[in-house]
Amino acid sequence: MDNSEEKDINTETLQSDEETKNDNVEETKPEDEIEKLKQGIADINDKYLRLYAEFDNYRRRTRQEHANLLLTASEKVITNLLPIIDDFARAFENIENEKAFNEGVKIINDKFLQILKNNGVTKIDVKCGDVFDENFHEAIVKQKTEDEDMSGKVINIIENGYKMHDKILRYAKVIVGA
Repeated sequence: MDNSEEKDINTETLQSDEETKNDNVEETKPEDEIEKLKQGIADINDKYLRLYAEFDNYRRRTRQEHANLLLTASEKVITNLLPIIDDFARAFENIENEKAFNEGVKIINDKFLQILKNNGVTKIDVKCGDVFDENFHEAIVKQKTEDEDMSGKVINIIENGYKMHDKILRYAKVIVGA
């Protein structure tokens, strides 16, 4: 065989290989590929819809749980306060007896403070002469003092402050020396 015959055979082989590849591509590409793509899009869309529905259910459920938590938390506090109402009723029944009335009010006060303590509420400790601290105190009035040492310090406490755990519920209302 000479060189030209080999080239013709190689060219024919290459052409037949290309035709075979083209036939294979043409057979699978148009309808099958489109169908696969449509199926892929449908699968992705289905997953998206399921995920969206799951998230929507989660959002509704957490909103409902939050509302229930608020209701139950306030229910617990109110339930703890009911005995105090009973104690007030008993104290007012003995209003003529000053000693029994005063004793009843003291018991009510102690119970009430205990309920607050059990729920994490504590009184902010403030004394006259303490340095004014805006993290715990609210200055109602600045009052001029004769004693220069009292400048910037608490002169009088108008209302006690309270905090629940580390959160301030109410700042102590104080008069500050100027």
